[in-house]
Amino acid sequence: MHSAPRLSEQDGGSMDCGDAYSGAMHSDHDGHLRQVACSKPSADGVITFPLFPMAVRIGYGVMGLCIAAASLFVYAEQQRVPVLGLVLGGFSVFVLCYVDRWRFICTAAVAEYTVGFFFFSVTKRYAFSDIEGTETEQFTRGLFKTAFVKGILCLRTGEKKTVVIFPTRNKVLMQRWQALAKVLAG
Repeated sequence: MHSAPRLSEQDGGSMDCGDAYSGAMHSDHDGHLRQVACSKPSADGVITFPLFPMAVRIGYGVMGLCIAAASLFVYAEQQRVPVLGLVLGGFSVFVLCYVDRWRFICTAAVAEYTVGFFFFSVTKRYAFSDIEGTETEQFTRGLFKTAFVKGILCLRTGEKKTVVIFPTRNKVLMQRWQALAKVLAG
């Protein structure tokens, strides 16, 4: 189990979870109540790990609009359906609508995993008391031997859930993951 105290406020999503004096109470595996404390104040008390950050969604939205406009021009000029435009536009819509997100709501001591589409998604909730801790794995992949970090949530049932995978050079996600590990270590 790894943890560190640093937090940051960048990269689409909250990293903090309330202040240390207003942390949520929950019971540990022995049935004792303990307070979940966080490092510094936050407005919403949530640590979020989305698959597609807001910047990526905005980029794909702009790209989708450009593809739609180009496809309309091709159709108007040549009276044929632009298949490539439909495929790329469909992919853009998929990225815009797909949700795969972990949210750790410190004020309520609850972790939520949401997967699906905006209009049809499934959310599973885990109490912090059901979480044993976190694990951090490091590995390399690819032609350039890029180093990655895999953040894993360990449940008391023995189940392990992958929360996030990111390159080690992404300091914001590293700080966010370390902040979560610190909160869950309690």
